[in-house]
Amino acid sequence: MADFIESMEDWQADRNLLECNRFMLNNQVNCDVKFLLGLKREPISAHKYMLVCRSSVFQSIFYGAISSDSKDTIPVSDIEPEIFKNLLQYIYTDEVSVGHGNVKDLLYAAKKYAVKGLVKKCLAFLQSSINKENVCSVLEMGHTYNGKDLEASCIRFIHENAKEVSCSLVHLPKLCPCVLKPL
Repeated sequence: MADFIESMEDWQADRNLLECNRFMLNNQVNCDVKFLLGLKREPISAHKYMLVCRSSVFQSIFYGAISSDSKDTIPVSDIEPEIFKNLLQYIYTDEVSVGHGNVKDLLYAAKKYAVKGLVKKCLAFLQSSINKENVCSVLEMGHTYNGKDLEASCIRFIHENAKEVSCSLVHLPKLCPCVLKPL
């Protein structure tokens, strides 16, 4: 504990901007907004300044047309804490690990809060991971999140590999029939 208190006295020394941002987020230094996340309403704190710098949605929440009376505590029931932490990590550092286990929820969060760089990163991950087992779900995500290039890649993949993916196309019309029009 003494090391942490000592490091708090001069934590900015010898750190670049990215490292300072990461430190402030990870150690909850001078946070001025709290989010209550998921169904359990887990609290996670952040800095309005950082959020507003990176998201027009946060700008509106804190200072714009959709701002509320209680701007210091914000419930977010549709995003789980781990995904929101990933979103904040990207907002503060431009770094996040996108993988099969988090891409769908992270893309949802990035779209919800208009964090366009993270949306692009998620769509790029999906684009690079298209295969015969997941092409239909990736196509659906591309359609849901307006990823036109991703949709086109999936449709091209389906055309090129129709025999291998045809069985997985059985359920797609129920999920999202309008994506089949180009097929």
